[in-house]
Amino acid sequence: MREAGIALGLLIVCYLFLGGAGAGVFAVSAAVDLFWHRRRHPDPDMRSRPDGLFYGITGPGFVLSLVALVVGTVCLLADLERPDLAHLVFLHPTFTVVSIGAYSLALLTACAGFLALNWGLDLPQIPRAFVRAAEAAGLVLAIAVMVYTGLLLQSLKAVDFWETPLVTALFVLSSLATGGALLVGATLFLDMGHSLYRTLGKLSRLGMVVTFIEAACAVALLLGAAVGEDTSASAQALLTGEYAVPFWIGFVLCGLVLPPLMELLVLGHGHPAIAAGLAGSVLVGGFYLRFCIVGAGIQPGSTLAHVFGT
Repeated sequence: MREAGIALGLLIVCYLFLGGAGAGVFAVSAAVDLFWHRRRHPDPDMRSRPDGLFYGITGPGFVLSLVALVVGTVCLLADLERPDLAHLVFLHPTFTVVSIGAYSLALLTACAGFLALNWGLDLPQIPRAFVRAAEAAGLVLAIAVMVYTGLLLQSLKAVDFWETPLVTALFVLSSLATGGALLVGATLFLDMGHSLYRTLGKLSRLGMVVTFIEAACAVALLLGAAVGEDTSASAQALLTGEYAVPFWIGFVLCGLVLPPLMELLVLGHGHPAIAAGLAGSVLVGGFYLRFCIVGAGIQPGSTLAHVFGT
């Protein structure tokens, strides 16, 4: 990728990473509060108590989701040649990946903002039914955004390497993994009891399952690209070429190999520093996955501006 392409590619990578991670941490947070914690504490008032999951884990998750989504949106706007025309996507909606994704992203940001505000200000006057409704709606929107970040690349027909559902699957799985890592990392800044650490351990084990599936999808993507006439150059760039170092170290080592090893240490010792390392490693892997996928397929000088017609 040429120098100008790298600058543009980094903005796209940041958007895909932050948008996916923001949607992922919202999805995990909402699922924990709606399903997991409800089974353990049927009384909805338990979830707003200082020792409840909403206070200790999922509330901060919604705050992180809001920050990631807003910053990711700024990165996307910065990549547009005419960001002042981005609002036309909302004024003239169409049944396209970009239009559906834009609406999903905006509505998800609104849900995250409401839930983050509710947690930060501890607003008891808001009926718990409203909170559950925002979580349920946001969960659906978060899934849509995670899929959208992959379909956005897949829909750009000019790049053969991206024209496979495996790219979308990888991005969804990575979003869930990075979202879970953000949620784990957020709890390290809070003074919590052992019960919440046990919950984090369960979330980490589920994250490892996601990581293994993600690794299988990555292998399938590379094997398919390696034998394709129009995609073999992209596979070569990842395995031994220009993007080999960030791919093998940033994605494979940090995103796929180290997390299971750290998980064994977390389960054995439960030290917060190890959990922080686990979260950081997964986040680095999630970023470099997108960096490598975009870099191996993007054309020199390409932007996402043409997608919006600007």
